[in-house]
Amino acid sequence: MPTILAPGSPSRAWLAVAAWMALTVILSTFPIAGVQPSVPDADKLGHAAVYGVLAFVTARAWGRHGSSQAAVVERTMATALLFGAVMELVQGQIGRDASLGDWIADGLGAAAGMGFWKAWTIVAAITPERRL
Repeated sequence: MPTILAPGSPSRAWLAVAAWMALTVILSTFPIAGVQPSVPDADKLGHAAVYGVLAFVTARAWGRHGSSQAAVVERTMATALLFGAVMELVQGQIGRDASLGDWIADGLGAAAGMGFWKAWTIVAAITPERRL
């Protein structure tokens, strides 16, 4: 008997999206006074990585609804960019830096995540015996 969180179910995919968004909210609102990364542009790389993962899990969720690949890309990018913009606005309200550069890094990371998702769909198509 299938359950709501069975492997491959849309609900399970959306649970992963919600969990990743919750973690992103925590990381984006956590006080960082006095924290200075030793790697140049580490902040932008962090944004790109976080939003790359967000795009990947979001694309998998949209894909489980039977959406076309074009619709998955549009919806995923819209979700990631809107979420990123909201997080930047929230950061500005709580004393952290709201930055257009961070939002651009979010978008670039989301685009990279879409590339990983596309590669994932290709691998899944040629290895049907494995459940990706």
